[in-house]
This record gives sequence, C-alpha cells and structure tokens, in this order.
Amino acid sequence: MPMLNEHSCRLSDPQKYDSFTRKNCAEKDEDRCIDHIYGIKDGKSEIQALRYNKKIWTESSARSHCDSRDGTFEAASKESDQGRNQMKLSYRNEKNAHTVASYWKRPLAKIEYWKVENSTEIDEEILLYDIIGWPFNDAFEVVNYLRSVKNKDIRLKINTPGGDFFDGLAIYAALIEHGGNVTTQIDSLAASIGSVIALGGKERQAYKSAMMMIHDPWTIAAGNQYDFRELADVLKKISGNLIDIYADKSNIGKRDIKTMMKDETWFTAEEMKENGFIDTIIEGNGVKAKFDLSVFAKVPEGFEGQKEGRELTVRETERALRNAGASRTFAKTVASVGCSGVKGDDQTLTSVVEEEAKDANQWDTEIADNLKTIISNIRGGYANA
Repeated sequence: MPMLNEHSCRLSDPQKYDSFTRKNCAEKDEDRCIDHIYGIKDGKSEIQALRYNKKIWTESSARSHCDSRDGTFEAASKESDQGRNQMKLSYRNEKNAHTVASYWKRPLAKIEYWKVENSTEIDEEILLYDIIGWPFNDAFEVVNYLRSVKNKDIRLKINTPGGDFFDGLAIYAALIEHGGNVTTQIDSLAASIGSVIALGGKERQAYKSAMMMIHDPWTIAAGNQYDFRELADVLKKISGNLIDIYADKSNIGKRDIKTMMKDETWFTAEEMKENGFIDTIIEGNGVKAKFDLSVFAKVPEGFEGQKEGRELTVRETERALRNAGASRTFAKTVASVGCSGVKGDDQTLTSVVEEEAKDANQWDTEIADNLKTIISNIRGGYANA
C-alpha cells in the first residue's frame, strides 16, 4: 500500500524480520536525505527499505535511485488515494504547523511515535508512545504496517496525549478492519484521539494506574474569518463522529457522552471498565506519561506531575532566579555555571550562595536556602541543599 508522504524502495521482504527501526537521513544523495528502515532478526539488523520524502524527491528521481539499489519501487500516494478527501484539510499549512508545534511545546520536527517490539506472547506488539499525526509524523506508517501483517494477532500498547483527529481516526479504522485479533492496552495515558484508538481493539485493556480522557475536538489555527468558519464546520462534524464512536464502544448514552466531552472528562482504569470502555484492568503500574499536560484544563491532581521537563537556557535560568529574589550578579553567575554542563564538585555553586548570603542587606538565611534548593532542582540534585 503506498504511503502518503514518502516514496518507498523495498530491498527485502518485511515478513522475514522480527521488528523494525528507522533512521532518518541515514544517507544523502546530492544533499537529499534518504531514510533507512532496518529489519531486525535474531539481534542482527539490515536495511529493509529506503524512504524518500516526496517534498524533496520527485517520483522519477526516487525511482531512479531505487533502481540503482535493485529495489522494488512504490510511489507515494495522493491524498485522495487514502480517502482523505472526505473533508477539506486546508488547516494543514506551514503557518498552522508551527502554531500546533508551539502549542505542544515541541520543535516542528519528526517525532518517532511508534515502533514494533519483539514479543513471545503475541505475533506483533506495537508501541504507540507519543503525539499522533500531523504535523509531526505520518499516521499512515502505522496503517500501512497493520496492512502488511493483516492476519496476525496484534497488541497495541498506548501512551499518548493525542494528536490529529484524521490521522488518529485512520489508525482506529485500520484496527477495526484488521483480520487478526487486536488487543489495545493503555500503558499510561490515552487522551483525546488516543482514547479513540484505544477503543479499536477487540480486547481492550488498561493498567490500573492508567488514565483516559475525552473532550470536544478543538484546533489551533491562524487565518481569516472564512478559514475559521470552515474549521468550525469541520469541528462540528468531528464532534458528531466522536460521540458515535464513544457511545458505540461503551455503555454510556450519546447525550451523556456529549456532556462528558464538553466538560473534558478523565477516567481512571476502574471508571473505564465501569463505563464499558475497557474489558480488563492490568494489575501494577505501566509507564509514566512524561508529557506536558498543561495543554489540558482538568488534568487530575498527581497525574500532571508526570510531564517531562526540559533543560532551561541560561537566560531562562537567570530569569527564574531573579523572580525568586536573587540579585543580578548571583543569577548571572549561577545561570552561567548551571547551564554550562560543569559536573565537578559543588564548591562553585555553594561559594556563590554563601558569598551572596553574607550581605545581610540583600540576603537572609531563608532566601539563601531557597536558592540552593532552586539550584539543586535545576542541576538535578547537584548542589547541596
């Protein structure tokens, strides 16, 4: 099955491998990147396929390169080939792509959000572990893989804050249509369109510590009044589709589902089972969510603490220290040392704190202690508290 955004060059049969991994821009041809798909068997890997981004590679140039490698070429599909022309997707433009990336607080770059893992319990185990679809990745990578193992039993392990509705719906449809048995397993979080994907299994499971969230569809976009009118119409249709899916896959009526979506409703594993969203609760704890969930309004207390942090820049560190009451000199010194990657003993940081604390007009013991705690947090526990 052709992929949406990439031409493909198959070098060997994918059925002979246990799992796959991908390396972006593994080689170049006249400054054009070529991605490698590696097949893994008995711990050894080899290049199974080449991928050419159709924005960089024309069909003829990609075909010519594939022929030089004695591969089997398949051109990227048109969007209409994948049935995506049912609704206009004019929101998918460069301006909105940057807006969406900013919303998720992620760089506008490809996110490796899925992979196949070895399993002795089931034919195919797939991890779906990040933001789904546009503008970060192509959901049809997963769809096409499911089609390539069409009669095998699948376990899809889920940990996602959501993503693009249309891309997520494509994965859900592929799970529903899959010829083998499909088990979906929520390892930590199935939020937004991730909750729909979790309902695509014939057997649906969740770890005891997992959460699921449903809400009204929304989007972030930039444009004029006509653009937003079109988007409003699309969102209304999406909302209706979601209500139908949730009601069909649970024991909750459509009216209540509509209210729950409007309110942004979070379900524990117990509540998922009680309401018919899952069949089985898995004892123990799954993985941590590790996403910045501040984008959602009603994250349950305690669950939001599992978001993954990031390193602060020197300027951000200095600003945080200044906001905490530090002097300009202190903030500049600590920010510079703290962000430079120095891993020696902590005398530099400690001496800065102590020197500043000597000035009774500027510092008192409480401020100095608080600042040492701040430094410790920034440095990952490096400074002595």
